[in-house]
Amino acid sequence: MNVPLTTEDNATPFLAAALARYRRTFVADLERSRNRTVSAELIENLDAIKKVLDGLLTSSWYVAAQPPKIPRIREFVTPDRPQPVPPPLAAVPQMDDKFGILLSASQLPVRVEVIRRECEERYVPLGIAFVDVDRLKTLNTEFGETWVDSLILPPLMRAVEGATYGHGAAYRYGGDEFVLVLPSATVAIAHAILVRLQADLRGLAIAGLKAPLTVSVGVCIVQPDAPLTDREVLHWAALAKRKAKEKRDCIAAIETAKGIEPSEFKFLGGREDNG
Repeated sequence: MNVPLTTEDNATPFLAAALARYRRTFVADLERSRNRTVSAELIENLDAIKKVLDGLLTSSWYVAAQPPKIPRIREFVTPDRPQPVPPPLAAVPQMDDKFGILLSASQLPVRVEVIRRECEERYVPLGIAFVDVDRLKTLNTEFGETWVDSLILPPLMRAVEGATYGHGAAYRYGGDEFVLVLPSATVAIAHAILVRLQADLRGLAIAGLKAPLTVSVGVCIVQPDAPLTDREVLHWAALAKRKAKEKRDCIAAIETAKGIEPSEFKFLGGREDNG
């Protein structure tokens, strides 16, 4: 005879937090397994478990539970201060090979994992933003890629680096796309940083450029102990960027806390222009 599992009401939030943590850890392992295994049966079995976990995160008791603030050991014990040692070679920031202005995207997965863990230790959110230059293909066609690479992208990337300096780090993700990692950033804080970036770009004086440079930005704010993996957070930030590009010169924000489906997109300015 199957007996339903019951728990005290005051324990439900902690059970919900444990479920969110387990789901995030399990799915992160699943993502790594997909890159290593050639067994379709193994992937199918792991996906079945993921489906069960995702179903639990939509159940009524989980949705109703208020996320607790899980105490950290740093709140009770002052950590020992280790003697300073030179950082390992892997910890030295690697710059993008082509321009040397922003950080290399090859470091992004590791840095997101580390910074997200540091944010969780302090129980603060983390912002991930995708920045995409509007109409870069048009500029490449009009002026040529060499002109764009030498006269447009360097000052643009210096503006990106300047806007994030002291607030996080900026990575060159592709030819016209950049990723910003913004620790301790709420939607309002990320918005302020990104609006400043947009303003700085509009103020750039570039010879031959008739219209100001604009960017479309998607930002995902992930709260501490959210069940999404780092890869899923990056996915939602990239999806927000796609939404922003539908308007152009726009910032689209999305926030995730308890569930695997973040809140609705918020558009923070922009123009109705799909050109």
